[in-house]
Amino acid sequence: MSTLIAEIGLILILATFLAFIARRLKQPMLLGYIIAGMIIGPLGFKLVIDMDTITTLSELGIAFLLFIVGLELDVRKLRNLGLIALVAGAGQVIFTFVVTYFVVNLLGFTQTHTLYIAIALTLSSTIIIVKLLSDKNEINALHGRIALGILLVQDFVAVIALAALAKSTITWTTIGMNVAIGIGFFTIALIVGMYFLKYLFDPIARSPELLFLGAVSTCFLYALVAEKIGLSIAIGGFLAGICLAPLPYNLEIVSRIKSLRDFFATIFFVTLGMQIVIPQGVNIWLPVILFSLFVVLGNPLIVLILMSLMGFKSRPSFLTGISIAQISEFSLILMAVGVSTGIIPQVIMTIIALVAVITFTISSYMIIYDEQLYRIFKKPLKIFEKIAIRKLHFEHTPGATKYKIILCGCNRVGKGVIESAQKMKKNILVIDFNPEVVHKLAKEKIHALYGDIGDVEIIDRIIKHKPEIIISTVPDADDNLLLLRKVKKNDSKVKVILHANNIDEALKLYEEGADYVLLPHQLGRDHIALILYEKTKNISSLLKERKKHIERIKKRKKEGSY
Repeated sequence: MSTLIAEIGLILILATFLAFIARRLKQPMLLGYIIAGMIIGPLGFKLVIDMDTITTLSELGIAFLLFIVGLELDVRKLRNLGLIALVAGAGQVIFTFVVTYFVVNLLGFTQTHTLYIAIALTLSSTIIIVKLLSDKNEINALHGRIALGILLVQDFVAVIALAALAKSTITWTTIGMNVAIGIGFFTIALIVGMYFLKYLFDPIARSPELLFLGAVSTCFLYALVAEKIGLSIAIGGFLAGICLAPLPYNLEIVSRIKSLRDFFATIFFVTLGMQIVIPQGVNIWLPVILFSLFVVLGNPLIVLILMSLMGFKSRPSFLTGISIAQISEFSLILMAVGVSTGIIPQVIMTIIALVAVITFTISSYMIIYDEQLYRIFKKPLKIFEKIAIRKLHFEHTPGATKYKIILCGCNRVGKGVIESAQKMKKNILVIDFNPEVVHKLAKEKIHALYGDIGDVEIIDRIIKHKPEIIISTVPDADDNLLLLRKVKKNDSKVKVILHANNIDEALKLYEEGADYVLLPHQLGRDHIALILYEKTKNISSLLKERKKHIERIKKRKKEGSY
């Protein structure tokens, strides 16, 4: 067995084992890859000798990683995320970069090194945020949507930075030339994608093998062209993905490329771990600790202040800030490109890699336990609500003092509740902590209030309206429990219907006096069972139900989801 094959095998075996450990500890798997590199690299047992070949393979990992990012990047998400999310994203990038640049510059780094470090500390990890928020079913919550807006802005900034900083010498002239070349390459690539690739791939797509080879070949072609014109192969991979994204079979391409990407990306992150070398006589721990503290505490604080200025309540502001308390995989890619061009010394690469290890670990637990952290800091966080320069305290309750039904949380289930209340001509008030939702409801002349049921003042307002039924579709168990206890203590006759994420939560709410508890998975199961029982006895009835269902979801799509 050749030395290279043995070393790649060793990399994959150790990376798999440590990724498994990381996942059991609820950490991102790429953290396991970096630690694997530290163990087998110069910092550890020095088990890998052929670093040049391994580094080349890792560069392919960067290209494929950004190729998938380009394929999955849907510009239409900008419209769905809303203006507020994009403003928050742009504001976070600008303010974090300015503050970071000033802090890093005070530590004595050169202007060029400060620029790289500031960009690296400004970006946050798409992989970690999307994975953990999806696991918690919060990707469509207000703070989840704003976090996605911030990430989308950061992705564009990261790609521009990779294009701008591609040369071995960094001046404002070279940055401007690189950006101009990048824009030209991007324009030509899009034209080719729109008017050529579709016709090329239509016959290729009939064969899964040819579709796979065609996609990989496109990625390599764009990477080679990018390298020839002085850009990085990562930019080429990204643009190849952007050009293939509009094709009707882009999802099939993603599914086939992902395994190849995962293989090379694993080698890339392991290689990063190998490049962590603690130099003798150089104190790297001061910048590592300061940068880590800035990312874990400073980034959330900047987002908290920005969103508070925009008029958001403390809860969504805090939860959004908590989400971005880590650096990005793009930060590591940027540093790797800087090292390969000779601009960034190995010691700075080591500092940023150690910051990645620290912030990945801490932020993962911060996101997992974000609600508990919010409750701990809830009272002091109220101070930030006083700095708002724009009021989002939307309230559309024209003249009404009593409501038959109060709905807390206007999600998909909540929309059905509103429709039912309107059909029964019941007076309903909707409470939601997303100002966009409240504004949209007000336009539809539905009484709505901007607020959070975790806020005692909002619960007191609910009680004053003397409702007959209170329905909460909010997924937070503690907020629902607080609402239930205060309402039942004031008036035990009020019917309270709550949401639960699992059976244990449901039983707890029933024990506390809930009149009914919604378990979404059970509702879906019961609905399917009802369709099977009632509709399959009469196929024409099922077809009628299908037609009605299509009309309903088309109507909701046209109206816009809440």
